[in-house]
Amino acid sequence: MPLYVGMVHSLVALSVCVVSARAVSFLLSFLLFVDDVIVKFRSANLGCSIHHVYVGCVMYAVDLVLIASSICTMQSMINVCSDEIAHLDMRFNVAKSSVMRIGKHYKQQCASLIVCNVSLQFVAEIKYLGIYILSGQHFLLDISRLKSKFYTALNGILSKCRGHGV
Repeated sequence: MPLYVGMVHSLVALSVCVVSARAVSFLLSFLLFVDDVIVKFRSANLGCSIHHVYVGCVMYAVDLVLIASSICTMQSMINVCSDEIAHLDMRFNVAKSSVMRIGKHYKQQCASLIVCNVSLQFVAEIKYLGIYILSGQHFLLDISRLKSKFYTALNGILSKCRGHGV
């Protein structure tokens, strides 16, 4: 099934930094944060949907990717996250957070996105789960570095096997 995401204009990768020392308390608080944020996004119609499936917020561990069709919507999503995270003893790691645009006007200058009174940096690629998502007119993934690492590891294994008559 093809996935069409040409309407996506902005991707924001937000990194959450733990301030609290209690791991269990953090985990419970963070799970509640994520649930509250997603409910608020969906109820306010923030973020993107594909075939009526909400994809405005993608998350793995403490890395959060926000997907929106406009800069204004993205800033609203960031504001919801900021309001929610302020209630927990956590903060965003703005230094590891960035913005990327995908779509027809991806190269055009646009308004800045603000997190914790800091303007996020616009980038040409975002690395998420080892795969690079590229800025451009269409949604593109760059797996060349991943393939290179795979072949390097495979060649290392094969060179060890050749020495043992395998």
